[in-house]
Amino acid sequence: MDKDSHSQQVLHRLELHPLPRVLSRPHVLSEAPVLARAPESGVQSPKAVATASPAEIQEQAWQEGYQRGLIQGQEEGSRLGREEGFSDGRQEGLAAAEKESLQSVQKAIDAAQAELHKRETQLASLLKDIPARIADCLARAEDDMVALTHASVCRIVGSAAVAPDGVRQIVQQAMEQLRSGGQVVIRLHPADYQLFADAASLLPGREVSCVSDGQVALGGCLIDYPQGTLDARLETQLRQFTDLLLRVRNSAAADTAAEPSLPARQEENPS
Repeated sequence: MDKDSHSQQVLHRLELHPLPRVLSRPHVLSEAPVLARAPESGVQSPKAVATASPAEIQEQAWQEGYQRGLIQGQEEGSRLGREEGFSDGRQEGLAAAEKESLQSVQKAIDAAQAELHKRETQLASLLKDIPARIADCLARAEDDMVALTHASVCRIVGSAAVAPDGVRQIVQQAMEQLRSGGQVVIRLHPADYQLFADAASLLPGREVSCVSDGQVALGGCLIDYPQGTLDARLETQLRQFTDLLLRVRNSAAADTAAEPSLPARQEENPS
Protein backbone atom coordinates (compact mmCIF):
# COMPACT_ATOMS: atom_id res chain seq x y z
CA MET A 1 0.00 0.00 0.00
CA ASP A 2 1.45 3.38 -0.96
CA LYS A 3 1.46 6.52 1.12
CA ASP A 4 -1.52 8.20 -0.58
CA SER A 5 -3.82 5.28 -0.16
CA HIS A 6 -2.86 5.03 3.56
CA SER A 7 -3.65 8.73 4.10
CA GLN A 8 -7.01 8.35 2.44
CA GLN A 9 -7.84 5.39 4.64
CA VAL A 10 -7.02 7.40 7.83
CA LEU A 11 -9.04 10.36 6.69
CA HIS A 12 -11.87 8.04 5.78
CA ARG A 13 -12.10 6.87 9.40
CA LEU A 14 -11.75 10.37 10.93
CA GLU A 15 -15.00 11.85 12.28
CA LEU A 16 -15.55 15.43 11.13
CA HIS A 17 -17.44 18.06 13.16
CA PRO A 18 -19.49 20.83 11.61
CA LEU A 19 -18.00 23.51 13.97
CA PRO A 20 -14.39 24.44 13.77
CA ARG A 21 -12.24 23.82 16.89
CA VAL A 22 -10.06 26.68 18.11
CA LEU A 23 -6.69 25.78 19.38
CA SER A 24 -5.34 28.02 22.18
CA ARG A 25 -1.82 29.35 22.24
CA PRO A 26 0.46 28.23 24.99
CA HIS A 27 0.79 30.74 27.92
CA VAL A 28 4.06 32.46 28.37
CA LEU A 29 5.23 32.85 31.98
CA SER A 30 5.37 36.40 33.23
CA GLU A 31 8.75 37.79 33.66
CA ALA A 32 7.74 39.51 36.94
CA PRO A 33 10.13 38.59 39.71
CA VAL A 34 8.88 35.95 42.17
CA LEU A 35 9.89 36.35 45.81
CA ALA A 36 11.92 33.45 46.95
CA ARG A 37 10.40 31.52 49.89
CA ALA A 38 12.34 29.29 52.07
CA PRO A 39 11.19 25.68 51.96
CA GLU A 40 9.29 24.50 55.00
CA SER A 41 11.04 22.31 57.47
CA GLY A 42 10.97 18.77 56.36
CA VAL A 43 9.80 19.70 52.81
CA GLN A 44 12.31 19.61 50.01
CA SER A 45 12.39 22.23 47.31
CA PRO A 46 11.09 21.30 43.85
CA LYS A 47 14.66 21.30 42.59
CA ALA A 48 15.69 18.89 45.35
CA VAL A 49 12.67 16.70 44.62
CA ALA A 50 13.46 16.71 40.94
CA THR A 51 16.99 15.55 41.61
CA ALA A 52 16.08 13.06 44.41
CA SER A 53 15.91 9.35 43.70
CA PRO A 54 12.67 7.35 44.26
CA ALA A 55 14.15 5.75 47.38
CA GLU A 56 14.98 9.14 48.84
CA ILE A 57 11.51 10.45 48.00
CA GLN A 58 9.94 7.42 49.73
CA GLU A 59 12.18 7.87 52.77
CA GLN A 60 11.33 11.55 52.95
CA ALA A 61 7.60 10.81 52.76
CA TRP A 62 7.93 8.19 55.49
CA GLN A 63 9.79 10.66 57.72
CA GLU A 64 7.12 13.32 57.17
CA GLY A 65 4.33 10.85 57.90
CA TYR A 66 6.14 9.60 60.98
CA GLN A 67 6.58 13.15 62.33
CA ARG A 68 2.94 14.02 61.73
CA GLY A 69 1.81 10.74 63.30
CA LEU A 70 4.12 11.29 66.25
CA ILE A 71 2.75 14.79 66.88
CA GLN A 72 -0.84 13.64 66.52
CA GLY A 73 -0.15 10.67 68.75
CA GLN A 74 1.38 12.89 71.40
CA GLU A 75 -1.57 15.23 71.29
CA GLU A 76 -4.08 12.37 71.40
CA GLY A 77 -2.14 10.63 74.17
CA SER A 78 -1.98 13.85 76.17
CA ARG A 79 -5.72 14.33 75.78
CA LEU A 80 -6.49 10.73 76.68
CA GLY A 81 -4.04 10.94 79.61
CA ARG A 82 -5.76 14.04 80.96
CA GLU A 83 -9.17 12.42 80.62
CA GLU A 84 -7.99 9.19 82.21
CA GLY A 85 -6.17 11.06 85.00
CA PHE A 86 -9.28 13.15 85.70
CA SER A 87 -11.43 10.03 85.78
CA ASP A 88 -8.99 8.18 88.04
CA GLY A 89 -8.65 11.18 90.35
CA ARG A 90 -12.41 11.55 90.57
CA GLN A 91 -12.86 7.87 91.38
CA GLU A 92 -10.11 7.99 94.00
CA GLY A 93 -11.64 11.12 95.54
CA LEU A 94 -15.08 9.51 95.71
CA ALA A 95 -13.59 6.32 97.20
CA ALA A 96 -11.63 8.33 99.80
CA ALA A 97 -14.72 10.37 100.73
CA GLU A 98 -16.80 7.21 101.05
CA LYS A 99 -14.15 5.53 103.19
CA GLU A 100 -13.86 8.57 105.47
CA SER A 101 -17.65 8.75 105.79
CA LEU A 102 -17.86 5.05 106.69
CA GLN A 103 -15.08 5.47 109.26
CA SER A 104 -16.89 8.43 110.85
CA VAL A 105 -20.15 6.49 111.02
CA GLN A 106 -18.37 3.46 112.51
CA LYS A 107 -16.67 5.64 115.13
CA ALA A 108 -20.06 7.11 116.08
CA ILE A 109 -21.56 3.62 116.33
CA ASP A 110 -18.65 2.37 118.46
CA ALA A 111 -18.95 5.37 120.79
CA ALA A 112 -22.72 4.86 121.14
CA GLN A 113 -22.25 1.15 121.88
CA ALA A 114 -19.56 1.91 124.47
CA GLU A 115 -21.82 4.45 126.18
CA LEU A 116 -24.74 1.99 126.11
CA HIS A 117 -22.57 -0.74 127.61
CA LYS A 118 -21.44 1.67 130.32
CA ARG A 119 -25.05 2.57 131.17
CA GLU A 120 -26.04 -1.12 131.20
CA THR A 121 -23.19 -1.89 133.58
CA GLN A 122 -24.26 0.94 135.89
CA LEU A 123 -27.88 -0.21 135.78
CA ALA A 124 -26.89 -3.82 136.53
CA SER A 125 -24.82 -2.61 139.48
CA LEU A 126 -27.76 -0.58 140.80
CA LEU A 127 -30.14 -3.52 140.42
CA LYS A 128 -27.66 -5.75 142.22
CA ASP A 129 -27.33 -3.28 145.11
CA ILE A 130 -31.08 -2.66 145.51
CA PRO A 131 -31.77 -5.54 147.96
CA ALA A 132 -28.83 -4.55 150.16
CA ARG A 133 -29.87 -0.89 150.06
CA ILE A 134 -33.46 -1.79 150.99
CA ALA A 135 -32.26 -3.96 153.85
CA ASP A 136 -29.97 -1.16 155.06
CA CYS A 137 -32.81 1.37 154.91
CA LEU A 138 -35.10 -0.97 156.81
CA ALA A 139 -32.39 -1.59 159.43
CA ARG A 140 -31.90 2.13 159.93
CA ALA A 141 -35.66 2.61 160.07
CA GLU A 142 -35.96 -0.16 162.64
CA ASP A 143 -33.23 1.43 164.74
CA ASP A 144 -35.07 4.72 164.53
CA MET A 145 -38.35 3.04 165.46
CA VAL A 146 -36.72 1.31 168.44
CA ALA A 147 -35.25 4.59 169.65
CA LEU A 148 -38.56 6.40 169.10
CA THR A 149 -40.53 3.68 170.91
CA HIS A 150 -38.06 3.66 173.78
CA ALA A 151 -38.23 7.42 174.10
CA SER A 152 -42.02 7.38 173.99
CA VAL A 153 -42.29 4.64 176.60
CA CYS A 154 -39.77 6.37 178.84
CA ARG A 155 -41.74 9.57 178.61
CA ILE A 156 -45.03 7.84 179.34
CA VAL A 157 -43.71 5.62 182.09
CA GLY A 158 -41.63 8.41 183.57
CA SER A 159 -44.61 10.72 183.71
CA ALA A 160 -46.69 7.99 185.31
CA ALA A 161 -43.96 7.03 187.76
CA VAL A 162 -43.72 10.44 189.37
CA ALA A 163 -47.45 10.49 190.03
CA PRO A 164 -48.66 8.93 193.31
CA ASP A 165 -50.98 6.49 191.55
CA GLY A 166 -48.16 5.45 189.22
CA VAL A 167 -45.80 4.65 192.06
CA ARG A 168 -48.50 2.67 193.88
CA GLN A 169 -49.26 0.71 190.70
CA ILE A 170 -45.58 -0.18 190.16
CA VAL A 171 -45.21 -1.37 193.78
CA GLN A 172 -48.49 -3.27 193.62
CA GLN A 173 -47.49 -5.10 190.44
CA ALA A 174 -44.11 -6.01 191.96
CA MET A 175 -45.75 -7.34 195.14
CA GLU A 176 -48.11 -9.55 193.08
CA GLN A 177 -45.09 -11.39 191.69
CA LEU A 178 -44.18 -12.65 195.20
CA ARG A 179 -45.54 -16.08 195.95
CA SER A 180 -43.37 -17.21 198.87
CA GLY A 181 -44.02 -16.39 202.51
CA GLY A 182 -41.84 -14.49 204.95
CA GLN A 183 -41.05 -10.94 205.78
CA VAL A 184 -41.06 -8.41 202.90
CA VAL A 185 -39.19 -5.09 202.95
CA ILE A 186 -39.97 -2.45 200.33
CA ARG A 187 -37.18 0.08 199.69
CA LEU A 188 -38.40 3.32 198.15
CA HIS A 189 -37.09 6.73 197.20
CA PRO A 190 -37.49 9.13 200.14
CA ALA A 191 -40.09 11.13 198.23
CA ASP A 192 -42.07 8.00 197.44
CA TYR A 193 -41.76 6.64 200.99
CA GLN A 194 -44.26 9.23 202.23
CA LEU A 195 -46.95 7.65 200.01
CA PHE A 196 -46.84 4.23 201.74
CA ALA A 197 -47.75 4.83 205.38
CA ASP A 198 -49.86 1.67 205.38
CA ALA A 199 -47.62 -0.85 203.61
CA ALA A 200 -49.50 -3.87 205.04
CA SER A 201 -52.42 -3.17 202.71
CA LEU A 202 -50.22 -3.90 199.71
CA LEU A 203 -49.90 -7.59 200.59
CA PRO A 204 -52.60 -8.77 203.01
CA GLY A 205 -51.58 -11.65 205.27
CA ARG A 206 -47.87 -10.92 204.92
CA GLU A 207 -45.48 -9.01 207.15
CA VAL A 208 -44.64 -5.95 205.01
CA SER A 209 -42.60 -2.90 205.89
CA CYS A 210 -41.33 0.13 203.92
CA VAL A 211 -37.97 1.84 204.31
CA SER A 212 -36.50 4.97 202.73
CA ASP A 213 -33.49 4.33 200.47
CA GLY A 214 -31.71 7.17 198.72
CA GLN A 215 -30.11 4.74 196.22
CA VAL A 216 -33.51 3.94 194.72
CA ALA A 217 -34.59 6.30 191.93
CA LEU A 218 -37.88 8.13 192.03
CA GLY A 219 -40.79 6.01 190.80
CA GLY A 220 -39.15 2.61 191.45
CA CYS A 221 -38.57 0.20 194.30
CA LEU A 222 -36.52 -2.75 195.52
CA ILE A 223 -38.36 -5.52 197.32
CA ASP A 224 -36.33 -7.74 199.63
CA TYR A 225 -37.81 -11.13 200.54
CA PRO A 226 -36.33 -14.34 201.99
CA GLN A 227 -35.43 -15.78 198.59
CA GLY A 228 -33.76 -12.61 197.20
CA THR A 229 -34.46 -9.10 195.89
CA LEU A 230 -37.01 -8.09 193.27
CA ASP A 231 -35.75 -5.14 191.21
CA ALA A 232 -38.73 -3.00 190.27
CA ARG A 233 -36.84 0.18 189.65
CA LEU A 234 -37.92 2.22 186.67
CA GLU A 235 -34.53 2.18 184.93
CA THR A 236 -34.40 -1.60 185.22
CA GLN A 237 -37.81 -2.01 183.63
CA LEU A 238 -36.90 0.39 180.81
CA ARG A 239 -33.66 -1.47 180.19
CA GLN A 240 -35.55 -4.75 179.96
CA PHE A 241 -38.01 -3.13 177.59
CA THR A 242 -35.11 -1.87 175.40
CA ASP A 243 -33.55 -5.34 175.33
CA LEU A 244 -36.89 -6.74 174.23
CA LEU A 245 -37.14 -4.24 171.37
CA LEU A 246 -33.59 -5.02 170.23
CA ARG A 247 -34.23 -8.77 170.27
CA VAL A 248 -37.33 -8.31 168.13
CA ARG A 249 -35.43 -6.04 165.76
CA ASN A 250 -32.47 -8.45 165.39
CA SER A 251 -34.82 -11.36 164.79
CA ALA A 252 -36.56 -9.47 161.98
CA ALA A 253 -33.17 -8.55 160.43
CA ALA A 254 -32.10 -12.21 160.51
CA ASP A 255 -35.33 -13.28 158.80
CA THR A 256 -34.79 -10.64 156.07
CA ALA A 257 -31.22 -11.81 155.45
CA ALA A 258 -32.40 -15.41 155.13
CA GLU A 259 -34.81 -14.56 152.31
CA PRO A 260 -33.57 -15.32 148.76
CA SER A 261 -32.21 -12.31 146.96
CA LEU A 262 -33.36 -11.13 143.56
CA PRO A 263 -31.84 -13.07 140.65
CA ALA A 264 -28.93 -11.35 138.95
CA ARG A 265 -29.62 -9.88 135.54
CA GLN A 266 -28.09 -11.94 132.78
CA GLU A 267 -26.49 -10.05 129.93
CA GLU A 268 -27.77 -10.93 126.50
CA ASN A 269 -25.20 -12.26 124.11
CA PRO A 270 -25.18 -10.22 120.89
CA SER A 271 -26.20 -12.35 117.94
